[in-house]
Amino acid sequence: SRRVSLQKFSRLIPAVKALDKVLDKNSRITQTVENAANLVKRELAQFRKPTKKTTMFSFQTLISAYLVFIQPHKFNDRCSMAVNVKFFRAIFRGIVIYTTFCRFSDFCNLKDKDFRDGENFIEIRFPKSKNDQYHNGSRCVIPARSNFILCPVRLIRLYFNTFGLLFGNAGMGKFVNFHYAKDPAGPRIFGQKRLCQSNSTRDMRDMLEKLGLNG
Repeated sequence: SRRVSLQKFSRLIPAVKALDKVLDKNSRITQTVENAANLVKRELAQFRKPTKKTTMFSFQTLISAYLVFIQPHKFNDRCSMAVNVKFFRAIFRGIVIYTTFCRFSDFCNLKDKDFRDGENFIEIRFPKSKNDQYHNGSRCVIPARSNFILCPVRLIRLYFNTFGLLFGNAGMGKFVNFHYAKDPAGPRIFGQKRLCQSNSTRDMRDMLEKLGLNG
């Protein structure tokens, strides 16, 4: 059936093999079954939509996006609720990934409590990453750049203050790459749900197109 996704079907055989090991039984997955499963996966792969990747862009592009979409709505240490949440989230994501060299898979697991606000820096603790074999986590420090138009530390603080995120131990465990819903009183933030990579890529592409760039 086309309703069965390739991702879900690909998990079936490994799951059955793992169950056999737990039950200490001989594997019920014969070569004939594996051949049939591979045939089904090839059929399902035809209906899989290719992931659209965003064009590479420079840090200057993030500065331009900040000046156009964020700065006009900035008041003191936060932005008004008229700010474009989707684009602000995309700029924040771009800044964190750009300054820490992390993968998207590392970024999407970050919560507010993983950020610590120092006087002249922001420290980010990555709970896990692809290269973290022992699951000890890793830390990255982003220094303040007070003479920069777009200081990463100031932007992270602005993002947290605008959307009610809290640093360190005060954090409520909300994903920084959160979902939100539009509301007349202001955007409603759903910090327990995180945005997937395809939607994050779409948002970044939309923002680049608004700037007149090819997303």
